[in-house]
Amino acid sequence: MVGKGNFRKGGKQMLVDNFNFDDEVIIINDFDDCIIGKNYTTGGAAYSIEKIIEKIIIDLNLSFEEATEHFDFNIGCSYMGEYSPIFIWEMEASK
Repeated sequence: MVGKGNFRKGGKQMLVDNFNFDDEVIIINDFDDCIIGKNYTTGGAAYSIEKIIEKIIIDLNLSFEEATEHFDFNIGCSYMGEYSPIFIWEMEASK
């Protein structure tokens, strides 16, 4: 189950889903396929919130509400310094 202890710091240069990350960057274990880019200012990993929630729903067999709460509590609120991941809603803006 994904929790605060399931993050990793790289050692040397990392290649994750075609993105090169420095060794200080924090990566969430088992969510490499949810990386959608890099933070322009820090070089940290940028994750799709929708992809993370979808993966939690499938992997943990949770409802959307339960998976969203799990993300909010265990992943989205985590801060481990300058190289912490950022989380982005990819949904289309309302018009």
